[in-house]
Amino acid sequence: MALWGVWKWRNSMIFEDSPWSLEEAWRRVCHDHDEVAAAMGEDAHDSDCWLSNRWRLPAAGSIKLNVDGSFRDMDGSGGAGGLARYAQGDWLFGFVAHSYGGNALASEAEALLLGLKLVWDRGYREVKVEVDCAELLQSIENGDSGRFFPVITEIKQLRDKAWNISIERVRRECNAPADYLAKLGARSPVVNFSFLDKPPWEAETLVLRDPVFAR
Repeated sequence: MALWGVWKWRNSMIFEDSPWSLEEAWRRVCHDHDEVAAAMGEDAHDSDCWLSNRWRLPAAGSIKLNVDGSFRDMDGSGGAGGLARYAQGDWLFGFVAHSYGGNALASEAEALLLGLKLVWDRGYREVKVEVDCAELLQSIENGDSGRFFPVITEIKQLRDKAWNISIERVRRECNAPADYLAKLGARSPVVNFSFLDKPPWEAETLVLRDPVFAR
């Protein structure tokens, strides 16, 4: 499969009238992956490939919020990212943010807090939230954590408002679009916070393929 894909891309790049842009090359790589994953069925979901996922559609009448944090030890840069989607998996909104200092857990917590605030402020009251950080969920449930980590107290206060919300842990591959946005924030020091009406083109394929393989 890999050799066939390389041969096909090589010949396409040579014989097509115009060379591929970076965006076109990325879209074609992901498209070919999706074709193989569809043919493999369940085996594709169990692979370790970072493109595979087990994302599930939210219940009718609700939205799903996926968030993630990223931290770069080399320069102390943190990133937060997330996206909200309707019941059919359509993009609702997203965000990226950059910070300096802290640690990986702080970035994860900041991503969750920003996502919750955006969802609440826009009036959504049936919400399922997914994160891939077990330590974050443990901190939220720890009664003393707010004394040492004030952002956790803010998260709890938002969680306990008058809405129907759940916050659950999922596997990392299920959280690929949010992971991409978090890493984008970490490597974008000029972006303090950016609200996204549509996904960046680099993340668009990840967003679109989630509903296709949802179970």
